[in-house]
Amino acid sequence: MEKSEEGSSPGFTFCGPAVQYWHGEYESMPENVVMEFLIEPLQLEFYEQIIALWRQTSGLCVSASDSREGLQSYLERNANCSFMALSPDRRTLWGTLQAGHDRRSGYFYHLAVAGTERRRGIGSALVAAATEALRQQGLTYIHLLVETDNPEAVGFWRRIGFDRRDDLVVLSRHLPPE
Repeated sequence: MEKSEEGSSPGFTFCGPAVQYWHGEYESMPENVVMEFLIEPLQLEFYEQIIALWRQTSGLCVSASDSREGLQSYLERNANCSFMALSPDRRTLWGTLQAGHDRRSGYFYHLAVAGTERRRGIGSALVAAATEALRQQGLTYIHLLVETDNPEAVGFWRRIGFDRRDDLVVLSRHLPPE
């Protein structure tokens, strides 16, 4: 990976069967470790693969706000919070996690891992990278929404330490364009 410019978030490289990570440069990795996947900040140059992955992911709703312009605006408002998993050659997108905040709490959206790449630690690695990014911005809580008919997703989030909240009700209002 190229050296990160000052002020930008370094990428994460996840390696080996134990899924370890290093901040910064590839040369800091031991030579005997075989790279399995890369975790990097979410980049619009992968938009076509991102939207295709989201559309293929059960339980993930793609909406008008997920347009290229919508995603670009989200990433600008929440710089260095969202991540993607790539194949070692950086050609294939294997996963995404959109993360952002309102300066009080962090929020996770669109965790998606390609079906052929699941159960390899990619989802957990994306969550670890985004959690650290939000922690570095001083946030102490992260919230997310999971559809009630997606027990696999609920199980994943519970396994990695998220608690189900039964004391809240989510209310929504659609704002149609004028």
